[in-house]
Amino acid sequence: MLHSSIKSKNYANKGAVLGVAKYALGEHNLCNLSGATGLPYGPLPDMVAAMHDEKREFGKTNGRQVLHLIVSLDAEDSKLLTPQMLLELGYLFAREMTGCQTIFGVHNNTDHLHLHYAINSVNYATGNKNSFSYQE
Repeated sequence: MLHSSIKSKNYANKGAVLGVAKYALGEHNLCNLSGATGLPYGPLPDMVAAMHDEKREFGKTNGRQVLHLIVSLDAEDSKLLTPQMLLELGYLFAREMTGCQTIFGVHNNTDHLHLHYAINSVNYATGNKNSFSYQE
């Protein structure tokens, strides 16, 4: 079963995008699997710069800079999927977030596989701030 949560931290400082993206791609990403949508995949500083460019373009440089989304499998389902399969699910999920620039990594450092996403707070399609809510 998939579980998701958005960290409630404000992430309002200038380094927040880089910080969350580094966490997503960092030391807990033991399998070294990561992806990005809505921006050119390349060196991390270039992807983060592209996110900041969107904020400037729409005049949305204040307030929350990034959303930190965690999508995890429970321990039993983690036994059924490989990290590569979770990466593919990660891309499917990210592509459903229309207009969102995302950087994400597969974390396989615990008994349950999970993804960490750094999502730009500004939607490049609408210029509005991104917000997510759970609907069943």
